[in-house]
Amino acid sequence: MRRMLRFPAAVLLALVMVACASTTPFVVTGQTIKQSGLTFLETAKLYDTLYDQKKITAKQYNEWKVVGKKYQDAYPVAERLWNTARASNDVVLEKASTDALAHLMAELARFALAAAQYRSTQ
Repeated sequence: MRRMLRFPAAVLLALVMVACASTTPFVVTGQTIKQSGLTFLETAKLYDTLYDQKKITAKQYNEWKVVGKKYQDAYPVAERLWNTARASNDVVLEKASTDALAHLMAELARFALAAAQYRSTQ
């Protein structure tokens, strides 16, 4: 039997906060980047499990696959740019990479929360 994945509450809370409009700017740290990557892996496994167990439709799974592919392509680039900006103290590049990472994390949060909801309601 597969082990059911649980998302750490702090990670989901951080991702939800990114997804919500706020006047407070989102602060990206190495830890938030790392947790986003871990949440992506957990979400991908959960979507695979939900689809295998027929708890989500092919349409729902395909929507996740599109977002997952986009995340896989964009996340490493945005992370490298953020690390470069931090190392070189480039404020403009740091803001651009932070915005890109925040957007990716917000989209991930939407799917992570939906997957958790699918798991708990069915």
